[in-house]
Amino acid sequence: MVGEARVIKAITDARRTFQKVMRQEERALGRGDSFEFDVYPQEWKISWEKGQRALELAEDIKDRGYFTTSIELCFYTLERTFEALVMKLKGIRGFRAKHGEVFDLALEYGLISERLALELGTLWRMYRAEQYYRPYVPSKYSAKQMIEAAKIVAQFVEERL
Repeated sequence: MVGEARVIKAITDARRTFQKVMRQEERALGRGDSFEFDVYPQEWKISWEKGQRALELAEDIKDRGYFTTSIELCFYTLERTFEALVMKLKGIRGFRAKHGEVFDLALEYGLISERLALELGTLWRMYRAEQYYRPYVPSKYSAKQMIEAAKIVAQFVEERL
């Protein structure tokens, strides 16, 4: 049986590791070091690359039968790509939005239409609120559709970066 003390130690160890890595990254940025597969040290590019890697992984794990996780990665992709768009085109550093909020912010900054913001927000709320937290089991088809949508959205954003 796993006791609470072991859980707390595992979480504390993970947190300390993240803190250590973040300090190392900050020092390395000053030296022009390279990072995970050439993820660039500019904030908007980091968000963009993270989103694109999540999309690649979504397709891979969909083919292995992990449909829920594949769909979740697509939502992560949508959020990170719009985060990159807002940061790059508006010159915002340290930008962080709550889940699903980034679409409304892209609208507020005039980067997307009201219709697109509405559609993205509706998709996010429909899946996250009405299906993810209820007894819903995604299918391969729903994962495939979400991946296709994420790819098209990513292409739309990339053309504007």
